[in-house]
Amino acid sequence: SESAAHDIESLLNVPSEKIVVIPLGVDIGNSALTANDLSVLRDKYRLPDKYLLYLGSGELRKNIQVLLRAVAATPVEDRIPLVLAGDISCAGSDLFPDYAALGQSLGVSDYITFTGSVSDRDKIGLIASASAFVFPSIYEGFGLEPLEAMALGTPVICSSAGSLPEVVGNAAITLAPDDIDGWSKAMYSISNNNVKAQHFASLGLNKAKEFTWDRTARMTYEI
Repeated sequence: SESAAHDIESLLNVPSEKIVVIPLGVDIGNSALTANDLSVLRDKYRLPDKYLLYLGSGELRKNIQVLLRAVAATPVEDRIPLVLAGDISCAGSDLFPDYAALGQSLGVSDYITFTGSVSDRDKIGLIASASAFVFPSIYEGFGLEPLEAMALGTPVICSSAGSLPEVVGNAAITLAPDDIDGWSKAMYSISNNNVKAQHFASLGLNKAKEFTWDRTARMTYEI
């Protein structure tokens, strides 16, 4: 990303003329899932009928805590369940917070589901079935996960930090990573406004088409 290029130049003192930005591509493979596939997936992970999805690691920079605090800031009758997928250890260390304990302290444990690591096939189903994909990361070198969600037609809410605005453009709802009230309102509105959800789903599908591995390969070959 241009964001990563800027960091390489400023922090590592690499001259800008030596840096060429080549975006990643997105390939979600055969994403066609049958109704039975989705039913099996829901049973496997005990998914609620409507949910928001985060998928990724549990590092501090991923800022999962803002999602839990946003759920807590939402009136009980308006809360949308949050599914946290991926290798999220909850180790309770400085770099890997204990999100399970945080959820309990905030009184939102009943609205949080941890799936653990998921297969590529399950990942596709989890994303495609979600009301929205939420990604509040404080820092990303690129940000492939929101792009994968957009390629699957799932509306995206993501942080305005790091490379993420560069990747999603105007095809996602972007918020400051520490704006708990903003995240709460966006998570509720995207889950309860079909017109808004379809609008961002359509924008996301078109945006994702710009990021192909063919383009990545051609640009790399030219360099």
